[in-house]
Amino acid sequence: MNPETNPWTTLSSREVYLNPWIRVREDAVLKPNGTPGIYGVVEYRNRAVGVVPIDDQDHTHDALRSGDVIGCVTTLASAMRGCVAEPLGLMRY
Repeated sequence: MNPETNPWTTLSSREVYLNPWIRVREDAVLKPNGTPGIYGVVEYRNRAVGVVPIDDQDHTHDALRSGDVIGCVTTLASAMRGCVAEPLGLMRY
């Protein structure tokens, strides 16, 4: 994202995980509304695949809440506390 248009302010960064395929860092940030928060960033170091679980029963929020995943796709309209919801479109069956 262009730093001139990025509404998030990064206060600090720390590496929380590293292996030959990915690096995960956690940024301490100021959110666009001015409140502090953390933001997880996954960087691919080599060829890698990221898996995002999709579940039609909204169990992905439970997986996100428990820390089993770092992101989710759900049919719920509102974001979990500390998360951002971005509409992706319709889920067709």
